[in-house]
Amino acid sequence: MKKRIFSAVLLSMALLLTLGSCRETADKTKDAAAETQEALEDAADDVKEAADEAVEEVKDAGEKAIDEVEGAAEEAGEAMEEMGEDAKKATKEVKEDVEKAVDH
Repeated sequence: MKKRIFSAVLLSMALLLTLGSCRETADKTKDAAAETQEALEDAADDVKEAADEAVEEVKDAGEKAIDEVEGAAEEAGEAMEEMGEDAKKATKEVKEDVEKAVDH
């Protein structure tokens, strides 16, 4: 009888240790899952933030490029205007030179 009681006590202790160990493992697993989820959420936030910053940088670069193109177009227009005026002056001078040459 003592052996049976002793065996029952040993079996009970083994069962308690196993269940206790399973609970600890389950708790650790839950904690690890929660930490993983939190890390994934943080990573997702970081990616979203980086994407937003990239979009802003692209917008800024696009606006800067547009400003530069507009400036270049204005300069080209002014240069063409000056060329037209220079061509007018040159034509007028040639006309005057031709008229002088014809009169002499």
